[in-house]
Amino acid sequence: MNLTPLFKLSLISGALMLAACGGSDNDSSSSTPDNNVVDDGGNNGDGHNHDHGGAARILMTSNVDTKLSIFDQAHNEFETLEGDALAADGRVIRSDDGLSAAIVTAGGVQFVYSGIHAEEHEEGEEHEEGEEHEEGDEHSETHEAELLSDLSLAGDGLQVAMTQNHFAVLKDGDTLLYPAGSLEEATKAEESVALDGVTQSYPAAILDEEHGLTLVFANGKATVYEEETKTETSIACESPAAVVHVGELTLAQCDDALISVVVEEEEGSEPEIEAEAVDLGGMAVTALMTNGHQGLVLGTGTQLKSLSWNHATESLAMADVAFTTDATGICAIAFTTAVEVAGILTNDGVLHINYLEDNSSDGVVALEDSNDAASCNDWVMTAGAQAFAIADSDIDQLYYIDSHAEGKPFNFHIHGRPTLPEGSDINSATLLHNSGNETEHNHDH
Repeated sequence: MNLTPLFKLSLISGALMLAACGGSDNDSSSSTPDNNVVDDGGNNGDGHNHDHGGAARILMTSNVDTKLSIFDQAHNEFETLEGDALAADGRVIRSDDGLSAAIVTAGGVQFVYSGIHAEEHEEGEEHEEGEEHEEGDEHSETHEAELLSDLSLAGDGLQVAMTQNHFAVLKDGDTLLYPAGSLEEATKAEESVALDGVTQSYPAAILDEEHGLTLVFANGKATVYEEETKTETSIACESPAAVVHVGELTLAQCDDALISVVVEEEEGSEPEIEAEAVDLGGMAVTALMTNGHQGLVLGTGTQLKSLSWNHATESLAMADVAFTTDATGICAIAFTTAVEVAGILTNDGVLHINYLEDNSSDGVVALEDSNDAASCNDWVMTAGAQAFAIADSDIDQLYYIDSHAEGKPFNFHIHGRPTLPEGSDINSATLLHNSGNETEHNHDH
């Protein structure tokens, strides 16, 4: 096993806003950085302020065919990506940096590059279109999104997880690692976690890249390895289903239970590793997700707990997430990347805005055009820098829900309703954008 450092992209600074705010109201002919019409007051012509940042594209898969759809916010239009998915019903997994995605189907695994680049130009350097940039001037370049056909892996039952900005693919009992930062130039997996005599049951997770520490799932256990050497840290983990990172903390869903692995390092000493089962007070885990700073654990119905790593006390902090609802279930949860906000979509067609810092509510947004008979099966949600997008396949509509505030209250609201291509029947979606969330070693993602 050979874990090499991440290839670093030069990311544009500052928080990125979903530039498609306003849906059909925005002018795709504008030459401003976020492709919105901007008046002298810094607005987009509708009285709302926007951050200038990068483009954003929503990648969608379908339940009914193998076509891959892209909603290009810069041009406010839907496009069909060249090349088909290996099968329908694809699940989309976004990279930590937001610039690429894996598509997992019954036919195998494919990778899509967003076409969104962030590059820094030196003083006097000529842009390809002849534009000259000042020293340190950063801007994003957008090209066509592409299906990276050279990286396709055919095969039934392949599993994929995102770990420290690497796509980890479990194939034939070994984990193949595709660094997202260099995915566009790759022709094969650049690294692997392959251990003699060990048949892995779930993609291995990178714990600490500098020291070659990985969490390997095999034989009903989660075991920490240093390169190819098994350490003394091992804990029961039956049927692993998800792995996320919360700062120095790695959480793994093991059937309906939860385990944590902490790697702590003091300068000049070897890392200390601890693993333990997390006491959730009898709550059975049905899903696990994170924004890298905060973890959310979903139970049955509307049970939801937040998890974070308390550096001051070196302990796991856990709290119930309170939100007002008459719903009986949670359909989806998504995190914005520029502000500490989670969107919780419940089965009554209401998006609850949760402020992660203190688990407080920051309001609700109702999917007001959706039918009363619509259900979780009709809705697919994803999030951008400071916005959410919800596809409602029952009425072929895409909701843009965004905010223009710099702090609480965020006042999220529906700001656009583009029409989905008829009969899209969206299975999975992700909003590709420059999130600035590259990771290395034990840093948050």
